Amino acid sequence: MDLNELSKYELKEIVRPGDDSYDDIIMYLLGIINDRTIPESNKILVRKQFDEIVRQKSILMNPPIFVLTPKDRGKERDE
Repeated sequence: MDLNELSKYELKEIVRPGDDSYDDIIMYLLGIINDRTIPESNKILVRKQFDEIVRQKSILMNPPIFVLTPKDRGKERDE
């Protein structure tokens, strides 16, 4: 679809499929990273695990879905 054709359509909705399978482990690892009672030298492995989980989530996450509707169709309904 060319950019000229996109002007004929209206972006109605962006649907982002949710994948929250990694959210629990990310929150757990962030809790450890943000805990000030744990020395920074002990958090090195946790930071590596966090980086790897975030990388995997970004790779496996589904791309957003764009829903386009023709602009003319909406005007005909109002008349």
